[in-house]
Amino acid sequence: MPEELDVETIRNIKELMGSKFPELVTKYVASADESINKVADGLLNNNCKQVGDAAHPLKSSSATLGIFSVSSIAEKIEFM
Repeated sequence: MPEELDVETIRNIKELMGSKFPELVTKYVASADESINKVADGLLNNNCKQVGDAAHPLKSSSATLGIFSVSSIAEKIEFM
């Protein structure tokens, strides 16, 4: 499994975003929470499409922020 956090990626995004970085993190957490809830709901309802559709943005946004362990797990869920 990849490292949990890529500090260099996070540092670069923080530098790029400046004072808006905390807002980006807040939006990521809210979005990740929503995606995880949709994945769980899809699993409970045997809705594979919902699970894959919810895992995809979690995979992408996590990778963008250097949170590769979450991205890797979401990718596995998406393609299951």
